[in-house]
Amino acid sequence: MNYPEVKLMNMIRYQPWGLVHRLHHDLDRMLDRQWRDEDETTSPVSDWLPAVDIEEEDRQFVLRADIPGVDPKDI
Repeated sequence: MNYPEVKLMNMIRYQPWGLVHRLHHDLDRMLDRQWRDEDETTSPVSDWLPAVDIEEEDRQFVLRADIPGVDPKDI
């Protein structure tokens, strides 16, 4: 039998106000950091966390991560 080709599509959640919430969050973070009296070293460096794989071996842990723009020898 010949079956027609099936094309699959990814399902995504529709969030009509997603960009507005993101802008609100970013503005809150920016203004909070500007008006806070704390030392800058206590604030997080980044909100981005790379996906990592951690593997335990007999005598070591092996960590694999995709970090764009970073040369592996610099880590």
